[in-house]
Amino acid sequence: MEQAHEHDELKRIAPVLSALPKRDPFVVEEGLFDRLPHAVQARITAAAERRAFSWPKRLAIAFPVMALLSIGLWWMTRTVEPAPLAEDIITPLTDEELESMDPQEFMAMMDAGTDVQWDSVHVQLSDDEMLAYLEEQSLDLTDLINVP
Repeated sequence: MEQAHEHDELKRIAPVLSALPKRDPFVVEEGLFDRLPHAVQARITAAAERRAFSWPKRLAIAFPVMALLSIGLWWMTRTVEPAPLAEDIITPLTDEELESMDPQEFMAMMDAGTDVQWDSVHVQLSDDEMLAYLEEQSLDLTDLINVP
């Protein structure tokens, strides 16, 4: 009687659970363990045949890998000459060299060695900006006016 009461209570609390059939889940069909080793061996053999690589497939994989390794090795072992520093390229002239140089020779040297355009910089300053610049640079206005 007590078992029927528990079954009714289970129907009320969990109707889906009580509707499940009552059977043994660990029952296997007849002869399963006799056939199992042969079935497993057949699957293993079929999988090994599918995975077997032929020589063209192996070469198709190995060639790109070897090419990448060769390029990487070359890239890591190559020697690169460092770019020359600006100090090495541009050697400033001394005052004696500038004074002894002919003006036309100087202009020819400047035209051949640089892309500088001497008249390319145009700065428009107001009077106040010009005075502030002269004061900051400690320049005398009379020295600028009396330039020969």
